[in-house]
Amino acid sequence: MNGTLTRQARSRFGLAAVGLITVLAVGACGGTGGSKSDSGSEQNAAAPAQRLTEQDSSSGAKTGTAVKFPVRAVEERSLIYKGELTVRASNVDEAAAKASTIATGAGGVVAGDNRKDGSGGDQSTADLTIRVPSAAFTSTVGKLSDLGKELNRGINVEDVTEAAVDLDTRIASQTASVNRTRALLARAQQITDIVTIEQELARREADLGSLQARKRSLADQVTLSTITLHLIGPTASAPADEDEKRTFFTGLAGGWNAFTATVNGLLIVFGALLPFMIAFGIPAAVLIWALRRRKQRPVGPPPGPLGPPAPAAEG
Repeated sequence: MNGTLTRQARSRFGLAAVGLITVLAVGACGGTGGSKSDSGSEQNAAAPAQRLTEQDSSSGAKTGTAVKFPVRAVEERSLIYKGELTVRASNVDEAAAKASTIATGAGGVVAGDNRKDGSGGDQSTADLTIRVPSAAFTSTVGKLSDLGKELNRGINVEDVTEAAVDLDTRIASQTASVNRTRALLARAQQITDIVTIEQELARREADLGSLQARKRSLADQVTLSTITLHLIGPTASAPADEDEKRTFFTGLAGGWNAFTATVNGLLIVFGALLPFMIAFGIPAAVLIWALRRRKQRPVGPPPGPLGPPAPAAEG
């Protein structure tokens, strides 16, 4: 009986082993199929991106340019600073010399210097045009205002970023147009074609030069700010004093000035015509007087009709 039990146990153990092996084999096959399916789905998911990359690469190779993705960069603003100062100084010449030193120390220059010397120097004035780097604009204005008593100040900041970007775009487009025209000129064979393309090339190069000149001018205004400094002496009239309130007396003074100016103009015209009046007027007056004199001479009465003949004398 023990032998029978042993044989049955061995038979059951063999069946269990066969079943376990079968299950493991089926699981291995299923796992292999799943990995293939997963890899296939990954390939299908990556295929559009690969095709897009290949299309981008092929288009880049066809056009001869590398494909670049747009990158948003921080844009610098292009600003033009302009300032105007009116300062009353005890000595205009000394203040002008100090202003020149301030401009030079800030890395700028004095672009204009117009001076008027009043009576005794107290009414002297000086108008200076100063160009300094934009970074030193604020500090330079502060130093110039310390040259005396500041009477007036005006600051203007103009944003020309859009104009600068537009000029850059137009310059790039016009440069490409010029290059294309030069390439056409290099391939031209007929004389008529060469002449026509040369004329078109000259026109496009002129337009490109104009755009580049505008760009340089704009860049100069952005790089160097402009400060107009008015220096006036202790008793000189300031520009702000001319904007005083209008009254009856100011109107009367303006009318009197206009009247005297008109009279002075008429006197100038009379003085210019006087030599001609003397040269031609006197002979003309003498001639007119002689003609009138001649007309005023008395003329005798006309002879009357003949009367009857006188009677003959008696013998």
